[in-house]
Parts: sequence; C-alpha cells; structure tokens
Amino acid sequence: METRITLKELAASLNLSVSTVSKSLNDSTEISPITKRRVTELATLKRYVPNNMAQNLRGKKTKTLGIIIPNIFSDFFAEALSSMEEQSDKRGYNIIISFTNDSLEKEIECINKLIHRRVDGIIISPTLTESQFGSSTHLNKLSEYNIPLVLFDRILDNVACDKVGLNESLLAEEATLDLCKLGCKKIAYFSNISNTSIGNQRISGYSDAIKKIKGKKQIINFHKIDLKISLKHLIGTNSIDSILADDGLSSILIVKSILELGYRIPEDISMLNFSNGIFSHYLSPSLTAIDSKPIEQGKIAVDILIDRIEDRLSPELLDFRLEVSLVHRESTRRLVPSI
Repeated sequence: METRITLKELAASLNLSVSTVSKSLNDSTEISPITKRRVTELATLKRYVPNNMAQNLRGKKTKTLGIIIPNIFSDFFAEALSSMEEQSDKRGYNIIISFTNDSLEKEIECINKLIHRRVDGIIISPTLTESQFGSSTHLNKLSEYNIPLVLFDRILDNVACDKVGLNESLLAEEATLDLCKLGCKKIAYFSNISNTSIGNQRISGYSDAIKKIKGKKQIINFHKIDLKISLKHLIGTNSIDSILADDGLSSILIVKSILELGYRIPEDISMLNFSNGIFSHYLSPSLTAIDSKPIEQGKIAVDILIDRIEDRLSPELLDFRLEVSLVHRESTRRLVPSI
C-alpha cells in the first residue's frame, strides 16, 4: 500500500515552513499566488490528503458522530440510518456506524470504541436486552466524557439524555381501538418482545384499549407457544377475530401460519402490525401497519445531537415524540355495515 505524504514532508520537499504550506492549501490571503500554485501542484502530484481529524482536534471537535443501531436488516433501521447519513452530511459532519446485533456486550464495546475515536456525540437505539434488564451504566458514563447522547426509537427512562421516539403505549391503544372501529371485538396481542421496555409499553396501551371496549385481554407470548397449533385453536374456536403483532418477523410468521392452516386474511381474521417495512406492502395480503417514520426520526435525532454539540439548545433535555398514523392495507377490512 502506498504511504501518503504528510504535511511536514510536503513542506520539506518545497523548502517551505509547515505553516506556509498549510495556509497555501487553505487559500490564505497571506500567501502569494505563486507559492500557492507550487504547493497545490506538488500536493496533487504526491496525492496529499489533509488530516481532517488532526485539524478538527486542534479545534477540540472531530466533526464526527457515532451511530449505533441493532442491525441493518430491519427496514426501519436501514431507512433511519440513510436519513442520518444524509442529514449529517448536510450539516458538515461525518459518521461512524456500529452494529450491536442486539448484544449488550457488543453495545458496550461499540461505546468504548467511539469514545476512543473521540466522536463529538452518539446516537443509539439500545439493545432489547438492555431495555429488558436496565443495564445502562455505559450510556450514562458518556456525560463524564462530555459526549452528548441521543436515544432514538427504543427509549430508556433511566438514561439522562435527549430522546426521539414514539409514544408506544398510545400507539398500541390507538391501533387496538382502530381494529375495534373496523368491527373487530376479539383482539389478541402477539408479542415477541415481552419483558422489554417497548413491549411493556405496547402491552399497557393494548390493555387500556381492551378495557375501554370491555373486551377480553388476550396476550400471546410468541416465543412460548407452538404458533400454528395456537392459531388453529384460537381461530377455529372463534376465540379471536383479529391480531395485533408487535414486530415484523412475528407478522410474517403469523401470516404464513394462518394461510397454511387454510384461513383467509382478512375474511377469517384481520391483522395489524407495528412494522411498516417493505414486507408489509409486498406480502399477500398486504399488511395494515403503523408508520413509525424512521426517516423523520433519523433526521430529528441528528439535528438534536448537532445542535447539542454546537450549544444551540438550552440545558433542558428534549424528549421528542412523533405523531404517527396507520397505513391501511388488505389485512384489515370493515366488518360492520356501511351506513
């Protein structure tokens, strides 16, 4: 691999001071046009690349953000990350992306690496393990390094920082009530993330809605059942007429099982899920879903973090919750007669 020439080596080759070469490359009015031309021509010839990190460190800023997400396979995180990259670039910042694969150990490792990389701030969607057990010491310690933190999507109450997300409890309540308005009365909640902060918030909202409509609460822990046997019993005995599923993978498996059992969606059972990814649109039947607005969440998270870094915000921490809407598709239908 070719070794890049340094600023000091470039200056020595031209018999100029490092300061003169640096000013020439930055088009300073203190340097004559002839000297500037000599410097830029040799810099181009030698493929000199400025050390932006070193320049920024002299100003005590690296102009770099650390972004930590669970994975890139989720449509939500892929869209959010794309939005963050675009917005960071618009505001003159670079990003370092890390993935945790929902491992708390990996998340702690990512945090430590970003601290050593001297990032100006960090955006993170914490692991589900963390939201389950509340292990967030590594996040709270960032304040000791004066590194601002923004949580997005998965919000933890025990971390003091700026936050961008959704009101998960209210979303689950509104989704359940929406199914009721469509004529559904026996609504089951299928959870694959129970015992996590998000899962508990959604279950709470679902439970509040069931209480309002005076229905029967049916919470099915996805990982504790044989899905196909459970669905065959619930649908076959007319115990449920609709399903609210709390994640994308669960939704795909539920749809697959229902169709394999010979039941129809939405004729025999309606379905609504929390993930408005590509699969919700292209599954057959397409799934009614909650639009969690990943692009908006990503942009707002970047803007808040950069504003915090650049001292544009008051000391009071922000807790920004977006309003979202339901995207109705083929998996739900109006079961009550139109007036």
